Amino acid sequence: MIGLRDTDRDLTGEIYNSDESWSVLTTLCMFGGRAGGTQSERQAVRYILEKFEEYGLDNPRLEEFEFLGWERGSSKLEITAPVRREIPCLGQVYSPSGVAEGPLINCEWGHPDVFKELGKKVEGAIVLLRTRASHEAIPGKALQETDTERYARAVKAGALGFINWNQTVGRSAIVRAMHYANIPGEIPACGLSHANGRLLMDLLDRGPVTVKMTEKHEMKKMKSWNVVGEINGTSKADEIVLFGAHHDGRDINQGALNDASGAVVAIEAARALARHKGSFKRTLKVAIFSCEVYGYKGSFAYVDNHRKEMKNIKLMLNLDAAGRPGGSGMGIATIGRPELVAFFKSIADDMKLPYAMSVRDHFGISSDYVPFMLQGIPTVSHDVSDPERTSGWPFEKGLLGDMLSWRETEEDTIDKTSPEFVRRDAITAARVLLRLANSDEIPARRLMMEETAKLIAERGFTERLYNLYYMTPEELAKKGLSVI
Repeated sequence: MIGLRDTDRDLTGEIYNSDESWSVLTTLCMFGGRAGGTQSERQAVRYILEKFEEYGLDNPRLEEFEFLGWERGSSKLEITAPVRREIPCLGQVYSPSGVAEGPLINCEWGHPDVFKELGKKVEGAIVLLRTRASHEAIPGKALQETDTERYARAVKAGALGFINWNQTVGRSAIVRAMHYANIPGEIPACGLSHANGRLLMDLLDRGPVTVKMTEKHEMKKMKSWNVVGEINGTSKADEIVLFGAHHDGRDINQGALNDASGAVVAIEAARALARHKGSFKRTLKVAIFSCEVYGYKGSFAYVDNHRKEMKNIKLMLNLDAAGRPGGSGMGIATIGRPELVAFFKSIADDMKLPYAMSVRDHFGISSDYVPFMLQGIPTVSHDVSDPERTSGWPFEKGLLGDMLSWRETEEDTIDKTSPEFVRRDAITAARVLLRLANSDEIPARRLMMEETAKLIAERGFTERLYNLYYMTPEELAKKGLSVI
């Protein structure tokens, strides 16, 4: 790859010596959280499109899709016994409107064994579940899963209402989507700050507690848009390397870490790469997805609208979570494709990075790579390298501990990151994409549907996928996601 050195150096210098990435990130956060169907989102996608046009990307455009949107109304949580008082709360996305009143039941972290032990006590009750932004597993107590899955478990057990209690001390309420299946939630759902959830637990320690939930929200079909641009290839122009991230956050915050920073890393890499049109064998295609936090609606829409293109995508690089504080720099996680680990390690070696890039095989169903993975396309995602090592901020160790706890709360604001992290990851992403566009081969083939379903089953995710979408991999395939 010696012939790439001049381009490599130019990419690095252009990104490092420009304030464009920070300017774009600041602007996106000024619009607000960019949740699907909002004025904030409409401003953001128009702005990103203008940037793609300014950068000279080929065929920049908005691609419209429709989804079941959710518009926040009001939320009220009242303790009705043993005392009477109101507690501040936030409605959860896809919570239906309605009133639920009943005994409060502590369901801990929502583990299946807890629901099994409580049995009939959950029926007709309001369940209080602990949650953390990191979804980490706690042996015997918590599975590594989403609140969507735990909500489905509570509904199945007969609960009347669902309360998400943020377990990070000092944090406000987390807002999550209660369904990924583009359907309304079955029972009212709200979220509590750590302090207010602690109050409920203190009351439960003394005896029975009853609460009343009142949720008023609107659900309706809405329009949203992905922003897409290209850098046409040369000798292998029909082969595509797709990269991108979602830009949307929650209606209550700026969505800086989830995921304006990741989107800006993709946008900035595209800007720098576009300066070298004609230098890439493969076509580079960038997609900034909307509605990820509603269940990857934007990336599913992209797949549905580009079915003929799927056979040409050699690899999808997802940059969700890039540009955040943490570790020595960007790493790579291959999604159930161990055959790509050695390939990306060779790329890391060729880049001569000042840190040891983490390259590992991983599997999950947690971001916009999912629709492409279901297509059998090789997918990889941003990862963190050497998380124990700081980048020099005196308080970065504290930030690392809190990094995920800001997400999906009102505290997800731009002050949680810096130009250093955004530029650092954009440089690495651009350099990786340069090599993906020009390597002789990308050593991973597209899997057939039955192979993908087997991979999902072997990694233990079939039930989780169903709980998220109420559809198996095969049923998702019937909705236009099958390998042709």
